[in-house]
Amino acid sequence: MTHAARPAGAACAMLAITLLGAFGCGDGSDGTLGPPEPPLEPSFGTIQVLTQTATETPEAILDPDGFTVAVDSLTPRPIELNGTVTFSNVAAGNHIVALDGLQVNCTTPENPASVMVAADTPTRVTFPVTCWAPTTGRIAFSASLRGVWEIYTINPDGTDLRRVTTVAELGPRPPVHIWPAWSPDGWKIAYTHLYNDKGNQDIFVVNADGTGATQLTTASGRDNYPAWSPDGSKIAFSSDRDDLDNLNIYLMNADGTDQVRLTEGSHYERPTWSPDGSKILFSGGPLGWDIYMMNPDGTSQVRLTDPRPFGEAWLSGPNVCSPDGSRILFTSAPEESWDAYVMNADGTGWARLTDWEGSEEPAAWSPEGSRILFTSTKTNLIHTMNADGTGVRTVTHGVGGRTVYPDWSHGTRGRRFPPRIPDSSEPRDTRNFARPVAERHPAAHRHSNALPDGADALTALACLPANDARVRFETPQPHEAFFLLLLRVSCDKMSNSAP
Repeated sequence: MTHAARPAGAACAMLAITLLGAFGCGDGSDGTLGPPEPPLEPSFGTIQVLTQTATETPEAILDPDGFTVAVDSLTPRPIELNGTVTFSNVAAGNHIVALDGLQVNCTTPENPASVMVAADTPTRVTFPVTCWAPTTGRIAFSASLRGVWEIYTINPDGTDLRRVTTVAELGPRPPVHIWPAWSPDGWKIAYTHLYNDKGNQDIFVVNADGTGATQLTTASGRDNYPAWSPDGSKIAFSSDRDDLDNLNIYLMNADGTDQVRLTEGSHYERPTWSPDGSKILFSGGPLGWDIYMMNPDGTSQVRLTDPRPFGEAWLSGPNVCSPDGSRILFTSAPEESWDAYVMNADGTGWARLTDWEGSEEPAAWSPEGSRILFTSTKTNLIHTMNADGTGVRTVTHGVGGRTVYPDWSHGTRGRRFPPRIPDSSEPRDTRNFARPVAERHPAAHRHSNALPDGADALTALACLPANDARVRFETPQPHEAFFLLLLRVSCDKMSNSAP
């Protein structure tokens, strides 16, 4: 017996009726099927950010523009030095709050901050900001203290040594950072980055605390000897980008834009500015080394060293004009060695300041114009002297390497940085060790000839009592520890034999 096939639709209908009969039409409260529940609404809260800015001294200068603050990747919002900003509709959960726009002399702990936001609950984040008092007089220079040439800063008395730039490519021919130049406000340092593997040189600028290194020039060739205009808006520099046989003077904005050539033809380099910004001085020329002066647009070029009372003359630093604009420092070589000289702003009145066995190059005046910063090949160190050449003092004594190309900050808004402990790769400040030894144990310095760079500091440490609070030196090299042991024995003998 056969049966006719049922239509497919009828079969589906019967199945639906069967299922409904089995489960019923409940509302879901007893576990039976019912209408789907609406999706859960996300939970939101708010983040309230507060800034509390304080100064170490009343003289501290603050940025009137304030800061910016951002939550996660949201658009940053401005916030006053002592202000409040509220971020609403922030999803519950963990978030990152970051404060930005701090000056190089200001710090805040725990920035960025991690916060947990609860639903319908305000979460408060407070950034206590501390800014330090302005100061002038810090010295920038180039030194090879880690086997590579980098930019450092130091106080004029040789204390508080700090590395500003870091050479990361430590290959067989690492880059070189040289010729630092302070910005007028003391916040930034321009310098030359020399690519040893390519031969190119470019100008970079970095914050005085070592952050924010930025490349300003990218042309092929050599861009070097940067010098800031007194108002900080321009940087003059030397370059051979358009004439590989000769350096010439160029000018650009402080951010690296609008680079223009100011001189033509002969070799010209090492620009510097008059204190009022009306003139650019530079060295070179068709007759050898002379000193010239021109307007900032390149017009009205005048040769200052005409005639030369002695030999050739050239500028050897970015800050060689005295603060009052009346005198100019330069280097001349009337004999076999180079010596430091000073002359009037019109090129007259040459006066010799040094007469050492080596060569000396004056680089900058102190902020008040009473002292002169210079280098010497006799010592491979940086020194200062009175404006008449007397009263020589050593700045980089005990740093532990060759120190060159210094510049002295004149910035009325220059910064004193907060104390911090250097990492193990940085040179130790050993300046305070040497002076007590020279007074108490002069014979100890007889041993320094057998030591590497910085030996005077090792000698000094060796002669300090073991419980002396100044004994904080950590010898990074085994041979230094060996010499230190020998010197301590020697100093102990001297102390025992002293009357």
